[in-house]
Amino acid sequence: MTTFDISVPGQASQEAPSAARILCDAYGRRGSAAIRIGERADAIALPGSFGAQVVSHLVRWMFTPVILRYPVPHGRWIFLTQPVTPASDLEEDEFVCARRLSPGAELVLPPGTVDGSPVKWVLAPDGEAPLPPWQAVLNAMRSAV
Repeated sequence: MTTFDISVPGQASQEAPSAARILCDAYGRRGSAAIRIGERADAIALPGSFGAQVVSHLVRWMFTPVILRYPVPHGRWIFLTQPVTPASDLEEDEFVCARRLSPGAELVLPPGTVDGSPVKWVLAPDGEAPLPPWQAVLNAMRSAV
């Protein structure tokens, strides 16, 4: 498995991460590719039914979400975001159905598999668009409830 580490240790950047470009490059490769959640990108897992509502708000607000569909557990959607800031962190009990992926977690990219089931794009990356800010996804979640 090829792993793409999208963190840059010791380097702070004010620019939006180029993770969408890295994902586009990885998508075209053969074999199993993965990204590691790090300093330049974060991820949040939601049930697909709730994720669809969140997407509608993000698109309305002119963000370009990048979303993976993981087969386990129960068809979760994984939203890739810009890094979490201390002021934008998800309150643990705010959304029972949401889960922030831990830094260092590896996400398998399509056409990879998890436990024998395929990982798919819900919304594939646009190489020119930055990942949406964590706070935008969190606000879309709040608006969807």
